[in-house]
Amino acid sequence: MSRKPENQLIKRVKNANKNNYIQSIETYTTLGCADCFCVVNGSSFWLEFKHTNAKNLGLSKYQVAWQLKLIKHGGHVFNLVKVLSQRCLKTYSLEPLGVRLIATANDNDTGINQLLNGLSDIVRNCAKQSH
Repeated sequence: MSRKPENQLIKRVKNANKNNYIQSIETYTTLGCADCFCVVNGSSFWLEFKHTNAKNLGLSKYQVAWQLKLIKHGGHVFNLVKVLSQRCLKTYSLEPLGVRLIATANDNDTGINQLLNGLSDIVRNCAKQSH
């Protein structure tokens, strides 16, 4: 794994709760693929990690395209951002017309678990609505 700042955040998320399944994905063949596949409380989703102050989350055009295509086909992908200027963590989702803030939490293990549990709830609620 390269030494990007996001990798420290990925490691922290993996260690925050050993009951979660967090699998890092390193691929050079699929441009834009999210950083990790996650299973939290029985709900599966993808996570892209960013370490930025950028308003567009610092996503490349390939990442945006990959996320929107996955969402179009019923998949779930979220962006976990360490906001440097605010010293907090935020989760976002992409939508066809922009970016939606989902939640904000403290930059610690408790905050990480709150965010992951919240994302799990979103995925679970989407599954209930589709049945």
